[in-house]
Amino acid sequence: MKRKEKSEAKMLIEIGKLAGKKAAEENFALGLPIVYEEDGYIIEEDKNGNKKKIKKIKHLTIQ
Repeated sequence: MKRKEKSEAKMLIEIGKLAGKKAAEENFALGLPIVYEEDGYIIEEDKNGNKKKIKKIKHLTIQ
């Protein structure tokens, strides 16, 4: 990967992190949870850090 491509990739990763953090803050301000994947489960997390497993993710098998 070229230096410019690495720099752009790093910048996009940082933008993604900031966007995710801002989205979580906005959800919490509205009293809404955030939802994400962790250890093969869909997780719902509230502002206080309480987590609830919503569903186990089935892995696709391509044949």
